[in-house]
Amino acid sequence: MSTPHPGVDDVIIGLHPAVTDTTMPVRDLLIAAEDRKIGGFYLPEHTHLPLDLNRSPYPGGGTMPDRYKRLVDPYTTLAYAAALTTEMELGTCVGLIGNHDPIALAKALATVDMLSGGRMFLGVGFGWNNAEFVAHNSANITDKADVTREKLELMQRLWTEDEASYRGRFVALEPSWSWPKPVRQQGIPSLLGAPPTQRTFDRVSTWADGWLTMGTTLAAEDFPAHLTSLRITWAQRGRNPDDLQIAAIEAPTGQDELARLRDIARALGVGRLILHVEDMPANLLFDTMDTIAAVQRN
Repeated sequence: MSTPHPGVDDVIIGLHPAVTDTTMPVRDLLIAAEDRKIGGFYLPEHTHLPLDLNRSPYPGGGTMPDRYKRLVDPYTTLAYAAALTTEMELGTCVGLIGNHDPIALAKALATVDMLSGGRMFLGVGFGWNNAEFVAHNSANITDKADVTREKLELMQRLWTEDEASYRGRFVALEPSWSWPKPVRQQGIPSLLGAPPTQRTFDRVSTWADGWLTMGTTLAAEDFPAHLTSLRITWAQRGRNPDDLQIAAIEAPTGQDELARLRDIARALGVGRLILHVEDMPANLLFDTMDTIAAVQRN
């Protein structure tokens, strides 16, 4: 699995399903995706959802979809996916790493990366449900972004240093050994999923490997301007422009439109198209996978 960068023609086109106990069996989904050479498989995360949604209203408005209550654990499911597939990228979209012990999660992710031959991808999010975050942390909810950043930084140390240590406000690691390491020397690609704001671009350029788009689309008129702002910020932080990775979340669409989006992604240096299929019925999911396969052949 090569990592896409600007100027590389190969754009990974993958699926972002909401796998639950009521959706299409994940084994069937993975086998079908592997047969069609789908490029990636990216899972969302909620460890649990407190019943009092008044504390954290569903950001989409209206009634929260039932799938949010029933999501599988993404990390164990990705380990299962690693055993059933050989080529597709495996990751989160997004993983709520702020809700985890980063030492244990770093080892789990590095293990799946090793077992899969270096196919792991980490989409990182802060999470919309504040009560879920509070259940896992003693930190103030206003510190959610900083907790997430520190936990990712600690994980990155464990992935890239033989004798790793870290000290932040919320997490710390005394000098320690931890193996396995991810297959890639720079660790598992970790992209921050957040809206296109300067604050997001500052965060991406400071502690992530790239941006996972939210609140915009490839075809949006202002999308190229957002990428320009991100690349300027990235360069100002002294980051290598060739190292910036961008993944775009898009709605499923027909073959012609998906091909057009793939071409836009190529032109803009966007290396991944992640189709948000949610809890789509099996027949429509098969249609979407067939569409991806047809676009990838051309």
